[in-house]
Amino acid sequence: WLNGEPPEAQSLKALTDMIAGKRALVLDIGGNCGAFAVPLARAAGAGSRVIAFEPNPVMLGRLGENVRRNDLGHVVRIEGCALGAEEGEAKLMLRAGNYGQASLRGVAAGKVDGAVCVPVRPLTPYLKGADDYDVCVMKIDVEGFEDSVLNPWLDQAGEADMPDAILMETEHAKEWDTDLIGRITAAGYSAAFEGEGNTLFARDAGRLN
Repeated sequence: WLNGEPPEAQSLKALTDMIAGKRALVLDIGGNCGAFAVPLARAAGAGSRVIAFEPNPVMLGRLGENVRRNDLGHVVRIEGCALGAEEGEAKLMLRAGNYGQASLRGVAAGKVDGAVCVPVRPLTPYLKGADDYDVCVMKIDVEGFEDSVLNPWLDQAGEADMPDAILMETEHAKEWDTDLIGRITAAGYSAAFEGEGNTLFARDAGRLN
């Protein structure tokens, strides 16, 4: 931000190029302040929908304000919840000095700045009807909780519910309980971009070809 560039600029550009001008469904899991949701909503074509998930109350407020300032309320739908295996609630640990690094997995010792109880919902219902759009992409950055979000979805995902691309933070892969990358690859995705701590998986049989 200090240099006039958003963080993860290459990752953002890769997704932007995929959806530019198209009627897109975008799921931004770990919406933070809208660093991905806002530019993707601006780039997408008419009739698009961006669903941004953010459980941290502080960042949720910032996300809503940035959507409002950019006049994108007709495109961006904000879900003030975390995603997980099933409907319920969980304790979100807050990190001192960086609200964007709150995590359901916990925060390093000495960095904890309290906790908040947040609602949790499963991912699957939000991908229903994905095939009605020209393109569907997902971005997920949930501080090491990615496997807990995606594995339950992969267990029951139908062909019509598969996004064309998944941009996932993979630098926390060592914290996962399962081989999530292996599961995504087995579901028909291959790595199209790696960098900035992320991997962009594109579906081999998707609509991006």
